[in-house]
Amino acid sequence: MTPSMSGNYVLFLFLLLLPCRVSSSRFENDEAGHDDLKFYEPDAPRLRRRQKWSRTAKRKLRQQQAAAIADDYRRAFSLCGIPRLTTLHVSIIWVGDYPKLPEDVVFAARQAGATVESAPIAISFGRIMRFPQARALVLCGEGGRKPLTRLHVQLGVGMHNAGLPHNIGRDFTPHMTLLYDRKAVPPATLDRPVSWMASEFLLIHSVLGKTEYRIIDRWPLLG
Repeated sequence: MTPSMSGNYVLFLFLLLLPCRVSSSRFENDEAGHDDLKFYEPDAPRLRRRQKWSRTAKRKLRQQQAAAIADDYRRAFSLCGIPRLTTLHVSIIWVGDYPKLPEDVVFAARQAGATVESAPIAISFGRIMRFPQARALVLCGEGGRKPLTRLHVQLGVGMHNAGLPHNIGRDFTPHMTLLYDRKAVPPATLDRPVSWMASEFLLIHSVLGKTEYRIIDRWPLLG
């Protein structure tokens, strides 16, 4: 998705994060407005530590896999874009761009998020390609496309019912942006897809042109 405004406008949308550190359990920000994205996992009982370590290792492998893909393409095609590896995510639906985030929009978006009913979503991206309009190198694929589309529509309907534009797109294409670059590159199929299970979705805002996200709210995908 390419926002239509430039400058210090606030981008507001729903997304899924790729768990790439310990856990996407918490986001902290200070009152001065300096966003600081921090992942952590609460202390687990000793009997669960082996399982926790296994999950952490898998998350690190997914991040390393995405990093390797981005690095391979940068080298092969002499790209200048910087990989966005600390904020890997799948955007579900855009809410809007605002000079300052309105409280009524936050309230309505939270109402929309609370209406969603969805099981955890198995996502698998096995293709790499470029979105020419956005100048973005992305991962995409069919794994999870149908439930992600249902989530996109559910949120759009919820937004409409809460008094916001529905922003449902006929061309909704689930994807994960690796980097931005002006140079065109050919599409390719990955030897091994980037796959993970999304167990929650988030409502975030950020300043356009930056890669810093402030989490407003989050909801589990429970079914």
